[in-house]
Amino acid sequence: MMHDGCPGRQRRVLLPIPTYCRALKEGYPAYCQLTEFLRYLVYLLSRHVKSAQQQQQQQQQQQQQQQQQQQQQQQQQQQQQHRQIENNVIQFPFALGAKRRIISALPPSSNGLGCFADLLRGGVWVWVVTRKHEFPFSF
Repeated sequence: MMHDGCPGRQRRVLLPIPTYCRALKEGYPAYCQLTEFLRYLVYLLSRHVKSAQQQQQQQQQQQQQQQQQQQQQQQQQQQQQHRQIENNVIQFPFALGAKRRIISALPPSSNGLGCFADLLRGGVWVWVVTRKHEFPFSF
């Protein structure tokens, strides 16, 4: 395409900056060289802006991924802690219906008539029934 004020030029050719400076010094049509030079600068700036935008997008994506990974790790840690608490804390129903939590207990004994264990709501409900009483029990 023809540029205004650029005699004999059919298309724009992107040349390095020193070439444009030399052309201006040697007396080529100043308007033509200046417009081409400015267009070249705009082209370089647009490339720079595009690369900067791409870098920003990549950094934002990396930050989002890191945040998601941190959130997942925190959730996993919380779940593990919750599971540890559930595994360590055993709830026992008594005859009166009271619920108590015992961290550690003795192994099963042989004097119980029945030993019942149910997995309810993430906790272990364990009790040993003798002839007269119900005792909390853990294994």
